[in-house]
Amino acid sequence: TTSDAGATWTESTSPQVSAETGDAAYALDGNRWFVAAAGRNFHIYSTGDAGQSWKDLSATGLGSSWTANWLHFTNRTHGVLSVGLGSEYPGAWALMLTSDGGLSWRPATFGAVLPAYQPSASVAP
Repeated sequence: TTSDAGATWTESTSPQVSAETGDAAYALDGNRWFVAAAGRNFHIYSTGDAGQSWKDLSATGLGSSWTANWLHFTNRTHGVLSVGLGSEYPGAWALMLTSDGGLSWRPATFGAVLPAYQPSASVAP
């Protein structure tokens, strides 16, 4: 961790996960950070003390073989996570949302993906 824009660093007790996994991290502010770590199982970790201690949130709604691509929180409770769906759906990605600080996640829904109009044939002059 650093508190002086990287001039000096202090070792923290970050979550211990395999370096070969797909991980994503987000710092909400100087003290509250989140890490999505995909090892043998998918985990969401958080810290409220700038990385000195970490809590496994035991998040629900995430697949065990998924990988993290991108993580962002707008405040302490609302976040978004881009995940690869692993061996269940190779090559597929999903956008997941939380409204309880990362304890539970649900797929984002966007409503109808097609425009409300119907195309019609027309002849150009």
